[in-house]
Amino acid sequence: MFLHWTNFWRTRYIVKVRSVRAIHRHREVRLMRIVFSLLVLAGVLALASCGRLVVLAADPWWSAVSAGSPVLARQVALTALRRGYLPSFVAVPVREDAGERLLAALSRGRPAAALLGPPLSFAAREYAARFPNVTFVLVGGPGADDGIDNTVQLAFDRAAAFREAGALAAAAGPVAVLSTDGRSERETDAFTEGVAGVAGAPEPVVRLLPQTPDGEALKTVISGLRDAGITVFLYRPTGAGAGFLDVLAAAGGSAVVEDWAASRPRAQQVLASIEEDLPAGIGACLARDAPPVVEGPVRMVRGGAAAGTDAATR
Repeated sequence: MFLHWTNFWRTRYIVKVRSVRAIHRHREVRLMRIVFSLLVLAGVLALASCGRLVVLAADPWWSAVSAGSPVLARQVALTALRRGYLPSFVAVPVREDAGERLLAALSRGRPAAALLGPPLSFAAREYAARFPNVTFVLVGGPGADDGIDNTVQLAFDRAAAFREAGALAAAAGPVAVLSTDGRSERETDAFTEGVAGVAGAPEPVVRLLPQTPDGEALKTVISGLRDAGITVFLYRPTGAGAGFLDVLAAAGGSAVVEDWAASRPRAQQVLASIEEDLPAGIGACLARDAPPVVEGPVRMVRGGAAAGTDAATR
């Protein structure tokens, strides 16, 4: 009996010691996490030594490039921190004056850089002259050296990606180009060259559409082309992209689109998408030795409809 109680208290003592040790280990882990968090915070504050970056997230440009997803904002913020800037986003709805919002943001907190999309990226000379100590990163602007000391143009040469997409489309079947005014003829021509480079591929059929086609008009055009045997569509209008994929889902066929990866709607209707790596391009523009014009990376992203296409095009 005495031995039994001795073993009992010894077991309780061992369990208690182990519990205390476990508590100590848990506290040590928590302490290490806190220290790590403080080190990361200190690193970010030390890294953000170049100043504040104002990101003018003005619609319709911002919605077009982000597809309503917060992912792009997080990527741009991380890129800015890596370059030593503390990002500050200024969201501007379509009905508000983006110019006034930009001036208000630039007049507060002495920012070191500003990121502008269209249309302000085409009219940055006034802002650059008024704020000579601010570096203006211009996306979707003229794409050439404007001679202004404190501007950096971010341009994307997408011709090679369009050519690659044309070859992929031709391998999948007969192709139609749904074109519109104001889009780069060089990119459309590159896509057509890609189609022509596939042996036996018929010449693409071309149809002109408005920038934002009406849903019923899209249905009529696509239905007629599908009846004519068209399998793949290059969609060039800037609006109604999601609606176009909805129509295509009902009519059948697949599409080559642009900037689809942010939201990825209708994956099975997308053969390929031409994607600009905006965060990487912005990061290059924020470098201390950035040239007046920076060419951002572009790639072709395959969609769900690309499964089973000719391996030779991969």
